[in-house]
Amino acid sequence: MTNIDSTFKTIHSIRKTIAFTLSRLTLDQINLIPDGQSNNIIWNAAHIISVQQLLINRRSGAPYTEGKEITGAYKPGTAPEGDVTQEFVDSIIEKLVSSAIQMEADYKAGLFDNYDPFSTRTKINLDTAADAINFELFHEGIHLGYIMSYINLMK
Repeated sequence: MTNIDSTFKTIHSIRKTIAFTLSRLTLDQINLIPDGQSNNIIWNAAHIISVQQLLINRRSGAPYTEGKEITGAYKPGTAPEGDVTQEFVDSIIEKLVSSAIQMEADYKAGLFDNYDPFSTRTKINLDTAADAINFELFHEGIHLGYIMSYINLMK
């Protein structure tokens, strides 16, 4: 297994964990913004999808696989604008898995070969799509941590 294959395997695992977690929570829990926080569980889940599109697809010149409903509303610097519906939650559960599968297929098909290098806000240089995907894994782990923390705050 190559390094990038291992990265994709872990991304799929994180996404499935988040999707399963969302499926076990009530809509009230998913929409709750904990005291002292600026977002909620669903924002963190949708934000993962948004950042994937912006960080990998956009910077490679590849077409977005998700619309502005996700990429615009959940990009860095945004916050929830109100409660979401169960239908929206169900769509995010599906997109968490399908967008990771599509990202891997697009990477292997060479759609991300023309990656425009980028330096993150934390000064991490991303020179290739593989670098960006590895950073995406790191980013998703952070947001999985937020989701788990928010669940613990509800206890």
